[in-house]
Order: sequence, then C-alpha cells, then structure tokens
Amino acid sequence: MTIPVGLFVLVVYTLHTYLVGQGDPFHLSLLVGTAAVLTAAVWMATAGVPMARCLLVVTLARRSQWRATRPLGTATWRRF
Repeated sequence: MTIPVGLFVLVVYTLHTYLVGQGDPFHLSLLVGTAAVLTAAVWMATAGVPMARCLLVVTLARRSQWRATRPLGTATWRRF
C-alpha cells in the first residue's frame, strides 16, 4: 500500500515542478516528510504492528501533506 501512495505523491510533485518550472524547498521538505512517514509504516508492518494501524499511518502521510498546503483559517468547503 505504501508503494502506490509514494508513487502518487512523487508524480504529483514532479508534475508540479514541471508545470511551475522550478523546484520549491517547502514542497521538497513535504516530500521528504511523506517518505519518512511511509517508511515508518513499512517498519511498523515488519515489526508486527496490526495492518489497520499501518494503513492509518499511510493515510496520515497523505493527510499531513494536504493540511500543510492549506493556509491557516481557510475552510475546505463553502456553504451556498
């Protein structure tokens, strides 16, 4: 499960860098952080932690990326 999530994150950042035309240290740090969390999930699985908890860690890796790119105090949805 970590390989597809890792590839997805890598493709998103590669596409962002390609479209913007330059790299961004902030986004690179998010990519490194995501890789660390995904590595922790694999380590947890090899250590015998239940699969549900490992999948929760994988989910949190992507969630932390989403939250870090949103400005503080902004809503993710608007009521019409």
